[in-house]
Amino acid sequence: MPPVFAILGVARIAPKAFLAPSRGLCEVRGIASRSPGRALEFAREQGLSKAYGSYLEAIEDPDVTAVYVPTPAATHVQWVSRALLSGKHVLCEKPFSLCGNEAQALVAQAHSAGLALMEAHHSYYHPLRPAFMAAVAQMERIDSVEVVFDAPIADETDIRLSSQLGAGVFLDFGGYLLSWLGWVTEARGGAGLSALEIESALAQVRPAEIDREMRAEARLNLPEGSVRGLLSCSMEPGVEFRARITVRGPKAGVVFENPLSLEGSFLETSEGSRITSPPAPSTYRGQLEAFCLQIEGGPVARHTGQELIAMQTLQERVYARAGLLSRFELSRVTY
Repeated sequence: MPPVFAILGVARIAPKAFLAPSRGLCEVRGIASRSPGRALEFAREQGLSKAYGSYLEAIEDPDVTAVYVPTPAATHVQWVSRALLSGKHVLCEKPFSLCGNEAQALVAQAHSAGLALMEAHHSYYHPLRPAFMAAVAQMERIDSVEVVFDAPIADETDIRLSSQLGAGVFLDFGGYLLSWLGWVTEARGGAGLSALEIESALAQVRPAEIDREMRAEARLNLPEGSVRGLLSCSMEPGVEFRARITVRGPKAGVVFENPLSLEGSFLETSEGSRITSPPAPSTYRGQLEAFCLQIEGGPVARHTGQELIAMQTLQERVYARAGLLSRFELSRVTY
């Protein structure tokens, strides 16, 4: 039986990342908000049957079997834990938590309850990813890997600039970069995220401790030896959107342009071949299909369990290498 979802929070991402891909796949019973009026307005706009007066009311609805959590990052742990305690499966937007210890505790809670718990990393379900993996696997040798994600954020009231809610470009964008490096290690027969080590990091901060730009260097421990990985991301107002994976070797290279979306994405090799994205449902649809399949007893989805913990731990290490407070520590500091 398909899962019945409730959404916690009237986040801007919810219609695109969850409601649209849910059609014909699962039931979305309703939406909850800290403001009952906002929940009612969202439910009417999106054609949902129910507007809950609080997150807790949605979680305790006996007809709901799963929740989607797109609330601000610093609130994820509280509501993910409460949902798991009520026996609900949880799909949680990235960043899943503010530190590795929080992630480890929630993964253990989900495992003990026999519930599905997944961090939303939709780019894994891009239809060009298998071709990218195959191209990287066929390279004679890899010399370096570079991953980039820049997107401007001009609104100074954006929650990603709030130290209490989970601030910083790497907390928000960095999971993509780490995930993409993990694809490369897997393609070469390595251990995904577990094969990554953070060597150094440098942040541009404004105001104190809030990274607007982050550049980091990682080591990819592959079966053939160690490879240098460069990560960079920016949310400065003046940057242009970029999302790209570049894998370089002595004779060959592979570029994956825009792994985030089907629009404008392509795969290009140094030999001159170019593959554009085939017609396919959105990456968000693939993500939700995988999560629903796990709920229904199918294979375990990606970005669950130890992979989820590894992601949060690596993000925490980047901040440490940059000489910044962990996002968990920052959320408890008042400036």
